[in-house]
Amino acid sequence: MRFISYIIILLILLQACANSSQRSDFPNAGEITYRIHYPEEISESPTSNLMPGELILRFNDNMRRYSFKGSFNIFSLDFYSLSPSDSCATIFRFMDNHLLDMGSSESNFFFFDKANEPIIKLIDGPTKDIAGVPCLEATINYPGKETFSVFYTKSINLNMPNRNTPFDKIPGVLMEFFVNYNGVRFHFTAQNIDFIPPEESEFELPDGAKHTSEKEIEGMILTLINNFK
Repeated sequence: MRFISYIIILLILLQACANSSQRSDFPNAGEITYRIHYPEEISESPTSNLMPGELILRFNDNMRRYSFKGSFNIFSLDFYSLSPSDSCATIFRFMDNHLLDMGSSESNFFFFDKANEPIIKLIDGPTKDIAGVPCLEATINYPGKETFSVFYTKSINLNMPNRNTPFDKIPGVLMEFFVNYNGVRFHFTAQNIDFIPPEESEFELPDGAKHTSEKEIEGMILTLINNFK
């Protein structure tokens, strides 16, 4: 009987060690930098160098922040989602002026296609490594549009990793994906992952931002994109 008790205790300790190892292998805080690939109509434009070259996703457990920043620090666009049950915020900065729109916890970042719900199909088996982590494939189909593939990883421990996006049913952090916005297809590929937890200040909204509507912010973004074509 005593021998069986020792075996049970040993199994519990081994399982605890395994769980601890698993937790350390799958961090829940850090920063992912994505390279943005533009279609030729924008990349060959004389003013294309003013467009953002990177998207940065900062995350710390439930807190998320997507950040675009234009060249020469002329403008930036940030989307904050601090918890699944909290309101979201979009901040557009042009020069020294900050515009703020507050949305519900279920709001999608307007940059993502929200007009239609995509059909998502998860593909079995690993496909390729991106930014040093193994990725799985999923196919995305919007009604009346061509199917495309995205790649995601389960090597980052985030609950609801793609909330506030049309890809919320994908069970892992996106590492390569496409966004169709205003007739332009943007291609994002993760280039680097840093698992150093971001400072809490990275998730704080700037003081003095002027409250406005999502429609006004989106109108300014569309004006910028059309000027770069």
